[in-house]
Amino acid sequence: MINSIYIISPIKLLDQISTPILFIHGDSDNFVPAFMVQAMYERKKEIKSLYLSKGSEHATAFNDNPEEYRRQVSIFISTFLPNE
Repeated sequence: MINSIYIISPIKLLDQISTPILFIHGDSDNFVPAFMVQAMYERKKEIKSLYLSKGSEHATAFNDNPEEYRRQVSIFISTFLPNE
């Protein structure tokens, strides 16, 4: 049996997503390297934004930089989802 975690490839689905996406990633992530989120960002054709959290490892962006994280999310929502 193939472990499904190894066949998951979100980048392949980005062409089908029209919803605005805010990509958040740590620039020091060694589990999912930052070049992978950069590739996803570049593949997404429509409304998008990218926040690379300086010095953050995997899933630590909020804890490492909470003020900037909140600021980036607020900017994204007010810019791309103003009626939400």
